[in-house]
Amino acid sequence: MLKKKHKPFLIIIFILYFVSLVYILLLKGNISISPKDFTIAHHGTFRMPGNYNLTLLETIRLYITDIKVNQHLNSYLNLIGNIILFIPFGFMFPLLTSRRRTALLTFLTATLFILLIEFIQLITVWGIFDVDDYILNILGVMIGWILQKILIRR
Repeated sequence: MLKKKHKPFLIIIFILYFVSLVYILLLKGNISISPKDFTIAHHGTFRMPGNYNLTLLETIRLYITDIKVNQHLNSYLNLIGNIILFIPFGFMFPLLTSRRRTALLTFLTATLFILLIEFIQLITVWGIFDVDDYILNILGVMIGWILQKILIRR
C-alpha cells in the first residue's frame, strides 16, 4: 500500500507527468508550432486526407509495413511511443484514487482523457484524430495498471 506521506510527492509527479503529456501530445514538444506547420509535417509518407483516421488498425498497419520495408525510426517511435507515454498514467492513477483501484475506473478515466486529447487535435488541427492512437495509448495505460498491481503487491 502507498503510505500517506508519499501521496503528496506522487501527486506532484503525476501533475508534472500530466503537463508533460499534454505538451508532447498537443504541441509535439515545440511550443512555437502552429496548426499549419503540423499538418504539413505530420506522418510524412503516411499523410492522410484531413486530420482524422477512423479506420481501425490502419495507421498501425502502415507503421508496421514501414518498419519492415524501410526500418524508419519514426515508425518505431510512433508505435512504441504511443504505448510508453501512457504507462505512467496507468501506473500512477490507481495509486492516487481512494480504495477504488479498479482496472475499469483506470480504463474509463484514461479513455476520457485520451479522447479529449484526440478531439482537441481534431478541432485545433494540431494533430490527427486517430483511432489507432487511442488503441496504443489505452494499451499503455493497461500495461501500467498491471505493473502497478504487480509491484504494489510486493
